[in-house]
Amino acid sequence: MTTPVTASDIKAAMRASIQQAMPSTPEKVELRGQKADGVPTATLPDKRFTVVMTHSQHHFIKRLAVEYDSDASTITRTLFSLLETDRALANQVRELIRKR
Repeated sequence: MTTPVTASDIKAAMRASIQQAMPSTPEKVELRGQKADGVPTATLPDKRFTVVMTHSQHHFIKRLAVEYDSDASTITRTLFSLLETDRALANQVRELIRKR
């Protein structure tokens, strides 16, 4: 059984990632590998999507952005980066999703 992810765990991980000077508006998506046609994926344009969240989640992200002198997009990309690179965190999130 894994330890549940707490808000303070996520906050600490996000603070560390944001402090590594992650740009708030990257020019290119930094993906590894190539598409089937041989075009490097790093040349693909950024993509957008909408996240539906509760009022309290939205308020939390906005407060966090102000506290870190950042923005919600940077925080969201940081979370995705953490999920991509931190297997333990990804497993904890997967377990929380399974319990829903």
